[in-house]
Amino acid sequence: MHERRTMTFRQWAMLIVLAIGLWTGLNNMGQVIGILRKVIAMLLPLVIGGCIAFILNVPMSAMERGFAKLQIRRGKPVREKTNATVSLILTVLSFLLVLAFVCYIAVPQLVASFSGLGQKFNNFYINALVTLRGWGVDTTAIQEFVRDFDVLTIVAQLFDNTKLGDSVQVVLNTVVGTASTLISSVVMAFLGFIIALYLLAMKRKLGSQCVKIVYAYVKTSVADRIMRVAGIFYRTYASFISGQCLEACILGLMFYLVLGIFRFPYAATISVLIAVFALIPYVGAFLACAIGVLLILMESPMKALIFIGVFLVVQQVEGQLIYPRVVGKSVGLPPIWTLLAALVGANLMGVLGVLFFIPLTSVVYQLLREGVYTRLHRKHVSPETRANAAARCKTPEEFARVRREQDRLSDQERQETAEEAEELWEEDPETVEKRAEADQGQD
Repeated sequence: MHERRTMTFRQWAMLIVLAIGLWTGLNNMGQVIGILRKVIAMLLPLVIGGCIAFILNVPMSAMERGFAKLQIRRGKPVREKTNATVSLILTVLSFLLVLAFVCYIAVPQLVASFSGLGQKFNNFYINALVTLRGWGVDTTAIQEFVRDFDVLTIVAQLFDNTKLGDSVQVVLNTVVGTASTLISSVVMAFLGFIIALYLLAMKRKLGSQCVKIVYAYVKTSVADRIMRVAGIFYRTYASFISGQCLEACILGLMFYLVLGIFRFPYAATISVLIAVFALIPYVGAFLACAIGVLLILMESPMKALIFIGVFLVVQQVEGQLIYPRVVGKSVGLPPIWTLLAALVGANLMGVLGVLFFIPLTSVVYQLLREGVYTRLHRKHVSPETRANAAARCKTPEEFARVRREQDRLSDQERQETAEEAEELWEEDPETVEKRAEADQGQD
C-alpha cells in the first residue's frame, strides 16, 4: 500500500511540475524560442556530423563486411577493430578523392566561364543583332536599351533610395553578409566532418551504449520493437543513399558519353554537375540542366536548344529504365508516394526535406503495411471481397444478408485454419511452435 501511494504522489508531482513548466513557457514564448535557437545553433555541428557519419557509414560498413568475408574464406580470424580502422581510412580517402575530382573538373571551367562572361556576352549580343537584322527585325530599340543600361541606377531603384552612395553601401553590406555566411558554413561543415570521424571511429561503442540504455530503462518488449524500427530505418536510409549515389554516377556517365558524342562544349563540367545535383531527387538534375544551358548559351544558342532536347531524352530514358530499378526498389515505395514525400519534404525543409522525407515515408509505409496485413490475418477477412459485395447491395436487407454470408465464410476460414494447425501439431509440434513464434514476432 505504501509503495502504491508513493508512486501516485510521484505521478501527481510530475504532472504539477509539467503544468508549471508549460504555463511558464507559454507566458515567455519569446525567450523560449531564443533559448531553442541557441541550443540548435550549439548542436548544429553535431547534427551535421551525425548526418555525414551516417552517409559515410554506408560504404564503410560494406568494406567491413567485405574484409570479414575475405578473412573467413582464407580461414583467418575476423579482426573487427582492424577492419573498422582500415575501412574508415579508405572511406575518408575515397570521399576526399571524389570531392577533389569534382572540384578539379567542374570548378576551373566554371571560374573560367564566369570570368570571361562579359566578353562572351558581348559576342553573343553582336551575333544576336546580326541574326535579328538578317530576319528583318529593327534592332534600334535594343541598341538604345543596352546603351542606356546603368547597373548603379538600377540598384538605386531596386533599393528605393535616391542616394547612390547608400545603395552601394547596401550592396557592399549584402556582399559582406553573404561572404561571412559562406565562411561560417564552411567552418560548420569542417567541424561536422571532424565530428563524423569521431562518431565513425567509436560507432560500435556508441551503439552498444545506446542499446544498453534502451533495454535498461524500457520494457523488454517495447525495446525489441524500438530496435526493430531502428533497423528498418537504417536499412531503408542506407539503401536509399547507396541507390541514389549509384543512380547519380550512371546519369553523369550517360551525359558525358552523349555530350561527348555530339561535341557539346563543357561536356565534362556539365556531366559532373548533373551527377552531383542528381543526388537531390527529381529536381537536382534539372538545376544542373539550367546551369548547363547558361554555359552553352554563351557559346551557341542553337546548341543550347539542342542540349535541352538531349537532356529531356536522356532524362526520360534514365527515369523510365534505370531509376525505378536502382532507387525505386531500394526504398520499396510506390512512385505516387515517393512524389508526395518529395513535395512535402521540399515545402517543409527544402532540399534536405526531400532527402529526408522519401526514406521516412518508406519506413512509415512499410510499418503500416505490416500492421494492416497482420490485423487482416487475425480477422481472417478478405477486404476486397467484402468491399465489393457490400458496394453491390441496393437495399438494407440485401446488405444484412451479405454481411451474414461474409461472416460465415470468415468463421469457416478461421475454423479451417485451427483444424490445420491441430493436424500439424499432431504430426510435427516443432513446426507449429516455430510458426506461433513467428506470428507473435510479427504482432
